[in-house]
Amino acid sequence: FTSRHHEGFSMWDTQYSDYNIMHTPWGQDIVKQLADACHEQQVGLHLYYSHIDWTRDDYPMGRTGRDTGKDPARADWPSYYRFMNAQLTELLSNYGRIDGIWFDGMWDHDQDAQPFDWQLAGQYRLIHSLQPACIIGNNHHQTPFEGEDMQMFERDVPGENKAGLSGQSISALPLETCETMNGMWGYKIKDQNYKSAPTLLRLLVRTASKGANLLLN
Repeated sequence: FTSRHHEGFSMWDTQYSDYNIMHTPWGQDIVKQLADACHEQQVGLHLYYSHIDWTRDDYPMGRTGRDTGKDPARADWPSYYRFMNAQLTELLSNYGRIDGIWFDGMWDHDQDAQPFDWQLAGQYRLIHSLQPACIIGNNHHQTPFEGEDMQMFERDVPGENKAGLSGQSISALPLETCETMNGMWGYKIKDQNYKSAPTLLRLLVRTASKGANLLLN
């Protein structure tokens, strides 16, 4: 479940941003509602969380935020890092068992002149200190780093690189393929290019044949 995507909107009652679902006509904490239902039905809950934020001034802009109108001089990585960890602490402290955190967005700084230090080790230690059994995955298109518990392949089954995003070596960790039913990860009314049922079934079979999970968006 997407708790916070690149536009920075938080789907829960967070204390660290006014840009959240409580300030909408819905006005209810949907992460809590979903978590309560999952726990009641004994369904594992994994939360997507974006490392990118196009709306916060303290997030250091990467290649996807160059046209957002933000002032690069206002970037403050230590502030943004504290913000992310405070939100992750909320998600892992206030909603019972969370089975996984699914990160996305490291690729936003893949064109920087110098390697960008995301300080993942500290973030991963925080997550595992709050919930030791919580699985950490990161959609960074590289072989997993220390502290990650699974390896994901975007738009490809493990061992293939048809989309150009998954040329990394395959680790011994649990594997996952993530793919879309049409062409988009988010809602786009004009994108009606849906894959056929046989195509999706073959994708499921090919993914399972690699011992991998299929995350179908």
